[in-house]
Amino acid sequence: MNNIIVTTKRSVFPLTKFYFSIGKNNYSIRPGELKKIELYEEGAYEVIVSTYWINKKVRLILKNQSILSIAHIIPDAYYLIGTAIVVCLSILGLLGIISAVLLSGTILLYFLPLIYYTFFKPNDYFKIEVKGID
Repeated sequence: MNNIIVTTKRSVFPLTKFYFSIGKNNYSIRPGELKKIELYEEGAYEVIVSTYWINKKVRLILKNQSILSIAHIIPDAYYLIGTAIVVCLSILGLLGIISAVLLSGTILLYFLPLIYYTFFKPNDYFKIEVKGID
């Protein structure tokens, strides 16, 4: 049997599980989890990665000790920085220091990339690639 190591590049966001299948076997992976999978032979496999609302299918060649990297298109820094800015502006908005228009515009700008990749470019939502062990 060959070991195929499945990992995800993202650490926390989004907070949902990724579900994926390699061949006929189904798995789930939480943010930051490292999962080791045993496959019977090296070769081309159909890999399907999905969340609750998006899925992506690719055909990859998996070899012994390959690392299958599954990443979300939007980096963690975007969520951390964007959430911090929205929370700060929300507090300032509640205190009446900034206008509701500025707060609404900031929230809209925060969600635009998420909406774009979810509804208009769902095939780009996941980055799936195979890396060999160095």
